[in-house]
Amino acid sequence: MKNLADSVLIFGVLLSLCLSVSGCIGPYGFQTGRALGKKGAGEMVLDLDFLALANDDGFAALPLGGFSGRMGLSEKADIGLVVSLESLSYIYGRYQVLGNQHSAAALSLGLGGGAVSTTSIDSHVYLLFPAWFSLHKGDFAWYLNPQWSLFWTSKQNDFAISPASRLYVSSGIEYFVAPNIALLLNAGYAKLPESTITSLDSAFTFGLGFKLVLGKNQ
Repeated sequence: MKNLADSVLIFGVLLSLCLSVSGCIGPYGFQTGRALGKKGAGEMVLDLDFLALANDDGFAALPLGGFSGRMGLSEKADIGLVVSLESLSYIYGRYQVLGNQHSAAALSLGLGGGAVSTTSIDSHVYLLFPAWFSLHKGDFAWYLNPQWSLFWTSKQNDFAISPASRLYVSSGIEYFVAPNIALLLNAGYAKLPESTITSLDSAFTFGLGFKLVLGKNQ
C-alpha cells in the first residue's frame, strides 16, 4: 500500500466483506492451555495488535486493540469473554483436559459463540471451537491456539448455514515478570473468504499483550 488512506480504505472494504459473508478477520490468542485452577480466580488481558492484510501488491498494516477476561469456575474449568477489533467478540467456556497448574504441558478445549448485526435486516450467529496447547518452564510458556469457526447468516429471519466456515491459528509466548503480571507476544493467521470485490486473501496479526491475574497464586 502506498499510503495510509489506501490502507484504511482496504481495511473498511475487508471489514464489510468479512461481516457480510459471516466471517471474522483474525484469531484471538493470548492464552495458554492452563486453566486458572481456582474458583473465583480471574485474568484480564489488554492487547495492542497490528493487522496485516495481504493482496497482490503487498501488505497494509493497521494498529488495533482488544480485551479479554476469564474467571475460574473450578480447578479445570473457566468462562471468559473476548472483545477485539480484529476478531468478532464472543463468550466461551473452556476445560483443561491435559495437565494441571504445575505440569510442563497443558491442553484445554473450549466452546464459544456470539452474534453480530451488519444491517437492519442481516445478522450473523457464530460458534467457535478453540483449543489451547502450551509448554511451560518456570515463568515462561509457549502456546498454540487453533480455532475452527462455524457461521450462520440471517437475512430477514431466513437462516442458512454459511459455506465459509474457517480455521484460524495463533501462537505466542508468555513470560511472568511478576507473580501476577505477564507479558505476551502473539502472532496469528487467517485465510480470508474469496471475493470478487478485492484480491485480499490472507490476514496476519502480531501483537503485545499485558496480563493481570487475580485471586490465585502463581
